[in-house]
Amino acid sequence: MSIFLLQSLPGEVIPPLDLIPPWFFNSLKYALISLLVSLVVSYIMYKLVKKSEEIPGYIPKPTKFPARSKSRSIYDEINILKQKYHKSKEYREGLHELSSALRSYLETKSGMQVEEMTSKEIEERLKSKELGSLFRGMGSVQFGIQQPDENEFNHQVQNSIDSLKKFNRSKSKS
Repeated sequence: MSIFLLQSLPGEVIPPLDLIPPWFFNSLKYALISLLVSLVVSYIMYKLVKKSEEIPGYIPKPTKFPARSKSRSIYDEINILKQKYHKSKEYREGLHELSSALRSYLETKSGMQVEEMTSKEIEERLKSKELGSLFRGMGSVQFGIQQPDENEFNHQVQNSIDSLKKFNRSKSKS
């Protein structure tokens, strides 16, 4: 019947009109493909996260400083550090290592956890103003804005030797 109507109308045959434009179908097709891809990626990510929760994470071991040899005194160790960092000219790193060596020495000497103490706590608990002022001065040079130079490094090394001698004298008296 529709063929008969089309043939009976005068003029050319008109193609059927689209009620919904073709660009809408194209965008709908791309949206469905995008949705499908995002669902697949989400599922894969979910599985990976779920799987990683089952695997125990890597826990880094704490950094250990090499133990001081019992045969060397702290003064020998300070002199070795002084020579080592005079060659490399890395004075800030040398001050960090000097501070660590002094703290580990004080830890073995006093039996307290000196590594974690601030300079004020060292001064109060070890009852040594010299050591407190030594670590305050060393900290200001270590963590200062400018790189410490050779004179500052030598000054801190000499201060540490003098402060340790005073500390050892006061410990031997008491």
